Amino acid sequence: MLEAALGDEALLQIFYNLPSKRKRGSKECPICGLYVAASLKKCKCGHQFFLLQTPKLPKKYKKWQVTDWKNLNAGDIIYLINQDYWVNSEEDLFLIGKNGEFLVKRITDEGLLLFGNSGFIFQTMTNLGYQEKTGITRGQSKIYRKP
Repeated sequence: MLEAALGDEALLQIFYNLPSKRKRGSKECPICGLYVAASLKKCKCGHQFFLLQTPKLPKKYKKWQVTDWKNLNAGDIIYLINQDYWVNSEEDLFLIGKNGEFLVKRITDEGLLLFGNSGFIFQTMTNLGYQEKTGITRGQSKIYRKP
């Protein structure tokens, strides 16, 4: 009966503007303010929630984080967690780069030449932040040295 009097658009407007309290297992949408289930990736208003899922660090590395990558030596075995990502036009988020265990081959002024299961990679450790030319956002990679 209320639907016929107000119409669908008006009911949606009332629904979205209702004050709501945060419940356990929910998160707030920054666009409409609605609380939705924490497992949802998209709100009813169209906002997409993103979560950068990084690989789980093996226990043997937990207490061996490297604070200055320039202190590494060729021949060190490290565990790398890459924080670089790219966002496309639909605002989908993609992690870029390799994560895992690597052998340090060479240290340069701009980064590390590493060898792993997928071959050689060069991990850039400078020029952090958004790169206008490529659209990639470079985050500070986390490095753990094998004891």
